[in-house]
Amino acid sequence: MRFGLYAGASSALAAGCIIRACLERPNFYSTCVYIAQSNACLFILTNLALLALYSVTLGLQKAFYGPLRLVEVEQLWEKAWFA
Repeated sequence: MRFGLYAGASSALAAGCIIRACLERPNFYSTCVYIAQSNACLFILTNLALLALYSVTLGLQKAFYGPLRLVEVEQLWEKAWFA
């Protein structure tokens, strides 16, 4: 529930950031420059990228391992930390 709400809010913020940049700038290059130089846009888009990475990781974990107990999840994270 909380993850879905967080994902929805992050996606809406990222879409708003990109739409605002597209409406304010006349062409694609200046839009990209604006996004790259705006700290708020970079923060929002980095947040979205980390959210996507977490979602892919969670999906792969569920696809390959199925439902895991809490102890097994902790062991996976410990092994991934040292890998």
